[in-house]
Amino acid sequence: MALATTTTRIPTVTRCPVCGGLECLCRPRFFAGQLLTEDDLNRLERYIIDKNRLHNRYLVGWGVVCGLEVLCNPCKGFVTLTAGYALSPCGDDIVVCRDATVNVCELIQDCREQQWQCDPAFPRPDPICTDKDEQWILYLCYDEKATRGVMPLHGASGAACCSSCSCGGSSSCGCRGGSGSSSCGCGGGGSKSSCGCGSTGLTKTGRDLYQPARPKTPPQCEPTITCEGYSFRLRKESLPSTKRDFGEWFNRILDCIEELRQVFEAVQGLPTSNNPQGQVQAIKAALLRFIEGESISNCGLRQRVVDVDLPDQAGPPPISTIQQRFERIIFDLARECLCSSLLPPCPLPADDNCVPIATLTLNCKGGCNVVRICNLEYRKMAVTWPIVQYYVGGFLKLLNIPELLQRFCCADDIFGVRGTTLAGVTTARVDPIDQIFQDTFRSGGKVDRRQLFKRIGELVQDIPSRFLNQSGGSDAPKPN
Repeated sequence: MALATTTTRIPTVTRCPVCGGLECLCRPRFFAGQLLTEDDLNRLERYIIDKNRLHNRYLVGWGVVCGLEVLCNPCKGFVTLTAGYALSPCGDDIVVCRDATVNVCELIQDCREQQWQCDPAFPRPDPICTDKDEQWILYLCYDEKATRGVMPLHGASGAACCSSCSCGGSSSCGCRGGSGSSSCGCGGGGSKSSCGCGSTGLTKTGRDLYQPARPKTPPQCEPTITCEGYSFRLRKESLPSTKRDFGEWFNRILDCIEELRQVFEAVQGLPTSNNPQGQVQAIKAALLRFIEGESISNCGLRQRVVDVDLPDQAGPPPISTIQQRFERIIFDLARECLCSSLLPPCPLPADDNCVPIATLTLNCKGGCNVVRICNLEYRKMAVTWPIVQYYVGGFLKLLNIPELLQRFCCADDIFGVRGTTLAGVTTARVDPIDQIFQDTFRSGGKVDRRQLFKRIGELVQDIPSRFLNQSGGSDAPKPN
């Protein structure tokens, strides 16, 4: 097997990540007499938000936490999303506080008209929708909007902005006219005395007359609330991968071993190579590229690769010696791969801030029709303790562990230590705890650790059967 000697890496597809990477955070500090500005307060808000996102992203994970079940809707081209909670790939909280209706036809149209700046996580499908059943994935994305704008007392830093969202609505915004302008008082029908637009500053002119100072820039509207919301996206299901997914940890090991296997095959082909010197150079270059791209803790491996001599037809080193050195290096690199994979890496940057929640089977014959919904195929679930308790809570109740521990520590008859009566004869039984101490303690107070662990293991294995016999076995002996 011939290896290329070039060190040029194949360029990867350019993505537009929306978040990712660790960021060093700084929090503001306050002191008496300090002049606080909006930068100080916004810095505090940003610190709290970034800290929560950091914990969610790296400590909890992302995915659906609860609810968010997609159901059929009586209206054509619509589905219903139940209330629920999810964590986005960037660590944002996506809260759907009430059931929402999703217009699938509108999402397909948005997908058709969307323009991408670079290769996205949601590629533009072609064709958009046909008259055959097709699989589409519905995503729930984090979204936020600024609302409830007011006129600042000084020059504004941003452009006029007002939008409606779940926590405000257009009626409570009132920026620059509209039905709500009197409540907000920003450039609308409200009086200047109530809104303070154009009457905030006074200048002293000739004859000591005070007149309102005209603003140097046009009045701007600053939002006072940021509403955390959500939006939806559709992506056509990609072709299923034929590669079996064993999980991130195993995939990392397999990728590393596969790369080393190719180099190992090249080493095995050295005796039959027409150009052994060129092949050895290619193998050394491949190993050096591997060392540069992987996490290596054995700092001498690189020098060992460099020190491998080229074969010389007139003398040593023989090909067999070079093979042995290469094989030893490859085995050591495989060990490095395995040991490095035991340390979980940080998550990669996220290409989008959306959570897949369901697979929709759509048919666009006579319009976009929702044929079927699957909430399990592509849904990303966040593994949390409430979810674990939901699935295994019934098994824990079935085992009745609290009562089992209570009988073990507080009752005297779980092991039948008071004796059992069979055919009128009472047989005393030895307490297993006493037996453990009798078997493990030796002269001089020395404890046999192996015997101790052995007895404890036997005790743990024996507890469920004894407990079940005590609690309902028909043929179990009953204590007196």
